[in-house]
Amino acid sequence: MDISNKNFSSFLNSFISEKKKLLIAVSGGIDSQVLLHLCLKNIPLAQLHAIHVNHNLTVEASTYEDFVKKECFKMNIPLIIESEKMNASNGESMEMWGRRVRYRNYFKRLKDLNFDYVLTAHHANDNIETILMNIDRGCFVKGLRGVVPKNGQIVRPLLNYKKSDIISYAKKNCIDFIHDASNDDVSIKRNYVRKYLVTKLMKQNSSIIDRFSEISRKAQNAVFKEKIIMELFASKIEK
Repeated sequence: MDISNKNFSSFLNSFISEKKKLLIAVSGGIDSQVLLHLCLKNIPLAQLHAIHVNHNLTVEASTYEDFVKKECFKMNIPLIIESEKMNASNGESMEMWGRRVRYRNYFKRLKDLNFDYVLTAHHANDNIETILMNIDRGCFVKGLRGVVPKNGQIVRPLLNYKKSDIISYAKKNCIDFIHDASNDDVSIKRNYVRKYLVTKLMKQNSSIIDRFSEISRKAQNAVFKEKIIMELFASKIEK
């Protein structure tokens, strides 16, 4: 699906109203740079604020931070920089720690700024990776949902788009971005799944991303219906 202002706005507005204040998670990579570009084209600047979390895990981390600062200054969007140091607990992997501190900072700043939602740049390829990883762990229907478009105050407006759509949009609009070398490290499970599983599946079946997106939607609907049934059942018992 080609990314356009119309379908981006339509998908975003199906989850949140137009006047909400939005915190955009920006890493400097192609996905978040495209998200930032789309937000600036479709949402009033007064409703936007960017946040970058520097995990300080690589020697390039300061370079990524400087890039994001430069881009946000160029676009006149206010930016918050959060700096972290690795302090995993309870056997956390580096990836688990990184995710935990990112979202901790997102929610803290939502409260500080009195903003409504955090936007992240997850897309359809992230979704298939997540579903495959959940299956590997031995999941039930909830795990087949993968990445959901809205989870509380987290909204993912690019979830309908494939990585190829994002790359095409970036090229068409001459969007600058950085490449995080840690994404090439196949000792990280998600990177391994992306390189050795998803890439091969896409070569064998060009519609595999669409098929997994449909599995995700069906699983989300099934979980939602189950929740409604359980709530109705509980209300009858209370009576």
